[in-house]
Amino acid sequence: MPVNINEVGTGDVNGPGSSTDNALVRWDGATGRYIQDSNGLLNDTGEATFQTTTDSQSAFTIKNANGNNIFVLETLNFDQAVTTPNVLKIEPNGFNGIPGSTSFIRGMRYRAELNSGTQSNAFRGFDTLLRAGGTLNATGDNSFRASNAGIAWNSTGTCESMIGMQNFLACGGGGGVDTGTITEAIANKALIGFNTNNSGAFTDGYCFWAGPNRVDATHTITNFYGLYIDDCDITGVTNAFAIKTGTGLVDFGDDVDVDGDVDVTGHVTGKKVGVYAYLNTPASTTITVAATYYPINGTFTNAPIEGFSAATVVTPGIKYDEALTQYFEIDWHASVYCDHNTTTVHFGIKKNGTLLPGSVMGSMCKNASQVYAISGTTVVELATDDEIQLVVTSDGSGDVITMEHYTTTITEFFD
Repeated sequence: MPVNINEVGTGDVNGPGSSTDNALVRWDGATGRYIQDSNGLLNDTGEATFQTTTDSQSAFTIKNANGNNIFVLETLNFDQAVTTPNVLKIEPNGFNGIPGSTSFIRGMRYRAELNSGTQSNAFRGFDTLLRAGGTLNATGDNSFRASNAGIAWNSTGTCESMIGMQNFLACGGGGGVDTGTITEAIANKALIGFNTNNSGAFTDGYCFWAGPNRVDATHTITNFYGLYIDDCDITGVTNAFAIKTGTGLVDFGDDVDVDGDVDVTGHVTGKKVGVYAYLNTPASTTITVAATYYPINGTFTNAPIEGFSAATVVTPGIKYDEALTQYFEIDWHASVYCDHNTTTVHFGIKKNGTLLPGSVMGSMCKNASQVYAISGTTVVELATDDEIQLVVTSDGSGDVITMEHYTTTITEFFD
């Protein structure tokens, strides 16, 4: 039976035959005459409860005039299957343009102040804890995230700076005077705790991950920095470190470009590239045509060898396998004798079949079968698949040049 409330000058208001205790009254329709029950509760102490009818969540939502959510607050029941759970969600997507000028549009802002008294425990403006039991399948975009910040820029205007997250510490700022003692000032601290009761599989742990989210952009990007650290040479600071690490390896997956000096107190272990080769047993090379360079015969042992392998085009020889084009120093030492008196012998290095002019060294072997020592050094730039060959010649056709001993090293020139 409807309840009729008659008041002079205001008309009749019709309500349901029963209602929920402490429920907020809502209009039913637009006539101004009918009221209805609601899921929103307001008790005698001023506590408000809002609950949806679909998933037993306490929910509180504020919308703007366009019907867009600008504030959503939910208390989740993790026993429920919820498609898009939000403990606290702020959606300022109802802004369709703000008249006049404004300094900031903030999707969310927290401010906590301690102006007097003593705070013994932690002082936290934002504190988030996610805990999952049972079976959680969190993969890809459905990953487990305590904090997620992103920007979608679809405007045709100009954006001077786009910052997904900014942390700022003001020591003595905000109009105050810093007279206290600060042991550590950390704008961003990331920790991963491996507890003793962790018996699950943990493949990779990243305290900080930075990188491009999409690589299919068609616009022009002048500079992209996975990590950028501004100048840290602050006046009054004893030691200003842009980056300082504790124990553990620092692994760079690509080239490291350094504009200034690198000050190292320990050892720097870089990519090992080079060859040491030696002739196993004496070997002879016949100079069929005088002043023509021929490969040095014999069997060489190449050990150690890093970044090089056996040549496949200019044989016998050594091939450079690395991707980085760089300069190498080639040193060689030979003990040699000839089968003729007064024979002038020259040794050299060929790159891809062409003699390097700066590599040639020679000596006259005055007496036949007498051993003479000859050494040489050259510097050559090598790119991937370039091949190096050791060669020898003499001033007489048919001369037989015997290498009693031969050693050579190929090392990075600027390392």
